[in-house]
Amino acid sequence: MSSILKVDQLQDSGGNNLVTSNGSGVITAAGFGKVGQVVYTEDRTNTFTTSSTSAVDVTFDSTVFTASITPTSTSSKILCMGIVPGRGTYNGGYDARFGFAVLAKIGSGSYTEIYGDASNASYFGGYDYGASGLQVGISVPVNVLYSPNTTSAVTFKYQVKLSSSSASLVVNRQAIGTSFTLMEILP
Repeated sequence: MSSILKVDQLQDSGGNNLVTSNGSGVITAAGFGKVGQVVYTEDRTNTFTTSSTSAVDVTFDSTVFTASITPTSTSSKILCMGIVPGRGTYNGGYDARFGFAVLAKIGSGSYTEIYGDASNASYFGGYDYGASGLQVGISVPVNVLYSPNTTSAVTFKYQVKLSSSSASLVVNRQAIGTSFTLMEILP
């Protein structure tokens, strides 16, 4: 024997609506971190090469690689996920490490680091104590929840830097794909 429970609202003990139905199958949930929108961008075609020991923007075909999303509520959070595939090389040397960061800006404001630390880096890559040469490939994953407190566009970008100016870093060397996935998590 089966039972059917018919309701148009579920509330918590404080009287707050958790789930509401309009009677025709459309359900509105509250307090569950619903995804309001998703933005995805990827580049599998271009590469970016640098030997800079200062933080520089990841730039493909003369354009800084970015992704933007405009929250619908100041209470929304942005889940920023992505990947940066890099290959550090030092022919005849020992230090092919690189630093990495995600930066965000609101509207036409300035970028600030929200993940990682490209300026004072905890380096990825490799260090060869034999000093005979090194090549290390690594895909750096991104997963950060950002609370911008705005309904203006929020733009994200990557920055990288090398530990040694004698090394080089190639981002997207084998068209693996540098990407951003941005999700608005509703209040």
